[in-house]
Amino acid sequence: MFSVLFLRYITGYVYFTAAGGFPERFINLCKAKNIRIWDVSFGEKCLSGCVRSRDYFRLRSVARTSGM
Repeated sequence: MFSVLFLRYITGYVYFTAAGGFPERFINLCKAKNIRIWDVSFGEKCLSGCVRSRDYFRLRSVARTSGM
């Protein structure tokens, strides 16, 4: 487990929060585009999680499609 956390720290990751739209569709589209999300939590009208820094820019098109 330590090696996974260390690898994520070295390669970089971004914590994001998305609000509105359809969070289930957002997660399904991320899976379809091979964008890995971890530490996902649902708040009041928002979704939070972490992605790799190189996948963060690909997240924009997924968020637009799902309305988030």
